[in-house]
Amino acid sequence: MSGDLIKEKAAIILKALYPKDITSFKFSNGWLEGWKIRHGIREYKRHGESGDVDLRVVGSNLPMLRNILRMYLLGNLCNMDETAFFYQLLTLT
Repeated sequence: MSGDLIKEKAAIILKALYPKDITSFKFSNGWLEGWKIRHGIREYKRHGESGDVDLRVVGSNLPMLRNILRMYLLGNLCNMDETAFFYQLLTLT
């Protein structure tokens, strides 16, 4: 989840909590860093994921995968790394 997305959601929550207040509060990068520290949020980078792929297997199966994907509209395709995030996002809104 990006910092910009967190700041945007924070602005929505602020507006929901104080609908009558017109505030010029800015959710800056400094605010974001402080918020992450207060709530124990850290960024973890995964290494080695792409290194685990056998490129020969991918190359030999690519035509088959393309044929399968032709059955679907482009709007119905998504990156599997993002699927869990968007599934969970539906339960939060």
